[in-house]
Amino acid sequence: MHFSFDRLRDNRYYSPPMMDPLPQYIDPIRLAIKFKRLSGQMSLGEMERLTSLLASTQGQVDIDLELGIDRSKIRNIRGRIRANVTLVCQRCLQTMDYMIDSKVMLGIIIEREQADQLPAKYEPLLIESDKVSLKDIIEDEMILAIPSTPHHDLSNDKEVCESTIKYFHNDSKGSVDGNKRENPFAVLADLKRKN
Repeated sequence: MHFSFDRLRDNRYYSPPMMDPLPQYIDPIRLAIKFKRLSGQMSLGEMERLTSLLASTQGQVDIDLELGIDRSKIRNIRGRIRANVTLVCQRCLQTMDYMIDSKVMLGIIIEREQADQLPAKYEPLLIESDKVSLKDIIEDEMILAIPSTPHHDLSNDKEVCESTIKYFHNDSKGSVDGNKRENPFAVLADLKRKN
């Protein structure tokens, strides 16, 4: 009798494989030699440096990383981290959702001098002991993925920064504060008429 995986998946007794909980500390060199994979979730609230940049600590980070050695014998961490975070728009100072979907490409090094020898596709990850905080690695990548001046996407009708629209609308009428502005080209227009 032949069974397909799709048919098994539709079975009410099928349950997807469970993910092991993520370790608090890892030995990146040992895990790279063993070609290990780390998949799971981490709470945003656990990351103090990151949450200082956020408007809310609610939410999870989805983590999928593979540790291995490439053809050039470089031990590395590759994968992806994803999270929906809440930031403060620097135009209107209102909260906004921002999706982080960051590709991770870290070259594991044990001496600072090795950073110059890494191919450009890798960011260096300096390992100074065999016990490294996985949270710190994820948090660093998240901080790098957040824009330095977050703002609403004005081209997206669903997320329009209303304060900015009103400002530009009023400015185009020349009355931001109720006083009409002089047109800087009015002088040129007068000169043109006189000529």
